[in-house]
Amino acid sequence: MKLDIQAGFDPNAGCFAIDMVDLYDRYGTFVIDVAKMKDGEYKVVEINCLNSSGLYKVDLKKILVALKYKLEEENFVNVFEKHISDL
Repeated sequence: MKLDIQAGFDPNAGCFAIDMVDLYDRYGTFVIDVAKMKDGEYKVVEINCLNSSGLYKVDLKKILVALKYKLEEENFVNVFEKHISDL
């Protein structure tokens, strides 16, 4: 079996991943890897917390923007900024 890591986006894989996120999201930030099997079915290969995941061929800017949005949504950015200014 050959592992084929591709940059790009398969909309069907994206829909499957979103369905799986709805089932498995416990922490708000994590990485989910999905694969399309030979029979066309999608499977979850791996789920990791964000800080223990390899980044492979990702758009790092999109990840950082999404993470900043999540932190702002949870009001963590202000907490971090306060602690940094106290140093």
